[in-house]
Amino acid sequence: MLRPARLLPAARLAPPDGLPTPRSGMRISPRCLGPATRCSGASRGGTPTRWRGAASKPRPTIAASACVSAHHGPTIEAVFAAAAQALLAATVEDPDSVERRERRCVTLEERDLELLLLRFLNELVYLRDAEELLLHADRLSVTQNTGARLEGELAGERIDPGRHALASDVKAATAHGLRVASTPEGWTAAVTLDV
Repeated sequence: MLRPARLLPAARLAPPDGLPTPRSGMRISPRCLGPATRCSGASRGGTPTRWRGAASKPRPTIAASACVSAHHGPTIEAVFAAAAQALLAATVEDPDSVERRERRCVTLEERDLELLLLRFLNELVYLRDAEELLLHADRLSVTQNTGARLEGELAGERIDPGRHALASDVKAATAHGLRVASTPEGWTAAVTLDV
């Protein structure tokens, strides 16, 4: 079993301007992080080593949160477009500032409408992360046969920090509380975004 010969304080391992946190861009001062220290009695006789932080100062807490939204519309396409608009509104402070300069076609298939909505929203998150695109759902067509199929056109533009004030970093749409249903007034959906 390998055991550390010497523990270095976090300040010696971190860049001088702080540690970047994944996806948020926040920088945490190494002074807020203490050196890792071994718990007493751990790692004797080949037992797994447990570690605890030895910081005397409070550490910053970065907590995950969720944004739950409900959407209503006369058609299933209107509900999918409203969910896409809610995702855009959770990402940027002013969704109307996103101009329709680039277009992407999307075709997705799933076994039911709930999974199709989940996959559609996560496709928008992927395009934002991979290609830095903020997208509106311009034209959508949702059909149901043996499964559910979405064909559509997305329009938007690349993230411009000078024009787009980012509100939050939506990591994904989740299956928690996901619901798509037909009502007498049309369609309704509930979506949870992991922020």
